[in-house]
Amino acid sequence: MGKARTVRLAYWQANGLGDGGKVSDIKGSDELVPAMLALVEKMAAHFAKPGTSYPALPWPRYVPHFNDYAHLERIAEWSTAGDDEEMAGGEE
Repeated sequence: MGKARTVRLAYWQANGLGDGGKVSDIKGSDELVPAMLALVEKMAAHFAKPGTSYPALPWPRYVPHFNDYAHLERIAEWSTAGDDEEMAGGEE
């Protein structure tokens, strides 16, 4: 088995309208793929460190206005943004 190589990098839009979508080739994929693989390796090394946190909302600026899964995240239980007593469910 040989080393994997990039054949084609494309963006697929499948919307079911008209002809069902389209496939757009991404120009410069020969340069993009190695750059992205290097970034993935860097991120994997970073998150492999025991002290690295995993924030639920790493970029609050890009939080969607609606999140189907927000009720499952239970952020208020562990978030450091609020009062400790309030999050623990205790009363004064």
